[in-house]
Amino acid sequence: MLPKGFKLAREFMSHNEKVYEYNGKYYSFDNTSHNGGVWKVFVKNGGKLHRIGTADKNLNIFKK
Repeated sequence: MLPKGFKLAREFMSHNEKVYEYNGKYYSFDNTSHNGGVWKVFVKNGGKLHRIGTADKNLNIFKK
């Protein structure tokens, strides 16, 4: 289930996962969860996404 307010960012995909925009950041489901995360977190810079960390289910970034 997606967090409230997430909007599909149709212009981006991350490792075949959909990317969602929320509060100026972009999120994709972390399908490997190597670090125990639920979301990969990105910012858009120059039309491309740059990863800034991994977030838990509450969108708290815990690994940068």
